[in-house]
Amino acid sequence: MMPSHCWQSARLKFVAPLRNERTPAGADHAEYVGLENIESWTGRMIASEPKADKDSEAETGLANVFREGDVLFGKLRPYLAKACQAPRDGVCSTELLVMQPAEALNPRFLLYELLTPDFVGAVDASTFGARMPRASWDFIGSLEIRLPPLVRSGWARFRRTGRCSRSSTWRSWVTVRPLRSTTPTIGTTRATLG
Repeated sequence: MMPSHCWQSARLKFVAPLRNERTPAGADHAEYVGLENIESWTGRMIASEPKADKDSEAETGLANVFREGDVLFGKLRPYLAKACQAPRDGVCSTELLVMQPAEALNPRFLLYELLTPDFVGAVDASTFGARMPRASWDFIGSLEIRLPPLVRSGWARFRRTGRCSRSSTWRSWVTVRPLRSTTPTIGTTRATLG
């Protein structure tokens, strides 16, 4: 196991900004993903039967656009821990946040970090609304996540893309600092909210 002083932390919004691309939802989008298409706590997508109801969410309103490699996180009832990595381009429910991991950040690592009980608990503690509790991107994006050392991130990127760039470091994306016990983390944020 790697010593904790080798890890760094950064706010989520700086290493995986939100993709704010929307499109009208409709039948012409074969790759529609709703919350029901994501299995809780596992990061796996579930195939679903097409709905015959013409008034379903997939047929009306707006949908978020996602690209291959983006990470989707459910902001509605976040205690269900519905998150996944997009295997291909498509559209999804507006109840899913679409995050674009920085080039040096392995999307799979980000997904697993978002599915930790501490992260899900902190997000759940921030929800508003009694019947349909939702979390806001402002809060979620301000949470700090752990980041592996630069070398490990570079290796993960190399394994994913087959490329390695010396100029691409965390410092070019965001100012990071060592994770210390005095730095507020998800666990301490949760304790202050609870």
